[in-house]
Amino acid sequence: MISKHLAESKLRIVASNIMTSDPIVIDCHKAVSAARSIMKRRRIDHLPVVDNGRLVGIITSSDIMKVMLPSERIGKKSIGIDNAEDRFSIEVSGLANTDVITANVDESLQVVCDRMINAGSTYCIIKVWDEIQGIITYRDIVALLGEKMEEDIPMFIVGLPDEPFDAELAKSKFTNITRFLRKIYPDIEEARCHIKLRSVQGARKRYEIDVHILSTHGNISYTNIGWDLAKLFDEMTDALKKKVSHKHKKTL
Repeated sequence: MISKHLAESKLRIVASNIMTSDPIVIDCHKAVSAARSIMKRRRIDHLPVVDNGRLVGIITSSDIMKVMLPSERIGKKSIGIDNAEDRFSIEVSGLANTDVITANVDESLQVVCDRMINAGSTYCIIKVWDEIQGIITYRDIVALLGEKMEEDIPMFIVGLPDEPFDAELAKSKFTNITRFLRKIYPDIEEARCHIKLRSVQGARKRYEIDVHILSTHGNISYTNIGWDLAKLFDEMTDALKKKVSHKHKKTL
């Protein structure tokens, strides 16, 4: 879905244009506790693992979370160490995923995005030969398609899809339309969005979105059903703008 959205946007961008250059890395012989400390301090979810400067793997916040879980939750055989404190003392190389998703600096963002989606990955390491040049995460791509805004309006989104790209894009678009509506109605009190999965046909999913914007001027509602979640939110944006514009003209 997000790959299609990229294609329709006609953005001509290569990996080097959007990547975070010179990402923080960790030596493969460092302890898992060191990786956890770096992620927490730098607020990152992906940490490339290197051996003498050469990319050999990656460790993610999800990997760290698995280490933190009780052994009966993750299975003692998965790491081979029962005590949580001892698990944090093992070398990063013992936990890192060596099947790293990579791309070259001159590959298009469309290619990078497709590669990430096909691998079920939330990142892509950008490199030249074995030298790391940067990293692209799903947040970078979503930020490019729709700027995320922090609002003090209570916003609730229920039923976000498991796929991180789709979830972040839905949140971004809902946040942006709420911000737009607030320019016209500063007294918006709450914004709600309920995403329902109506049916599944192979890899295709049919969604219903039900939106309610509550203000002292009254409530604005919108409902739609379709196979493309990003398109549903685009149609919602257009419809709500028309509704608000019509109501605003009546009050003038």
